[in-house]
Parts: sequence; structure tokens; C-alpha cells
Amino acid sequence: MKDTRFSKLLLLINGLVPLVLLLWDVYRKQVGANPLEFVTRTTGMLTLVFLMITLAITPVRKITGLNWTWLPISGLIVSSTCAVWLATSFSGPLLPLA
Repeated sequence: MKDTRFSKLLLLINGLVPLVLLLWDVYRKQVGANPLEFVTRTTGMLTLVFLMITLAITPVRKITGLNWTWLPISGLIVSSTCAVWLATSFSGPLLPLA
């Protein structure tokens, strides 16, 4: 795969889709009775999933021998979802989502 810009852009867009869908649910008020808990749980699970995918890149790259340059983009996705999770976890009632 010679065109790495396309693969990085595709990975970034696919990584941000769950956050966009979460914001869409918050905007349409479809997050349930406790929206802060819903956002906290969803972003926490997304952070764990993206972290496992990011940590799996290096072993897969070493086994297959491919030179993937996806690690910085996947790290960006993990850090952004983690930042949202931290903001919702420790803000408590200060974050008006309802």
C-alpha cells in the first residue's frame, strides 16, 4: 500500500465515527435517563477498544513484516476518546448534557 495518506485518513474517519454518533445521540436526547453515565460508559468502552487495536498494531506488523504507519493516527484516536472519557468522568454535575 503505497498511498499512506489515504489509509491514515480512512483510519481517522473510522475512528471518529463512534464519537460523532455519540454526539448525535446526545443532541437528539436519545441517551436515556442518565445521559452523563451513558456518555461515560460509551467513551470508556471506546477507549478500551481503540487502545487494544492500537496495541495490536506492532505485533501484527512484526509478524506480517508490513511497514504500517498507522500508529500515530490510532494513538490520536485513543487519546481523543480518553480525553472525552476523562472529561465526563470527573466533571460530574458540571457538564450539562440533559
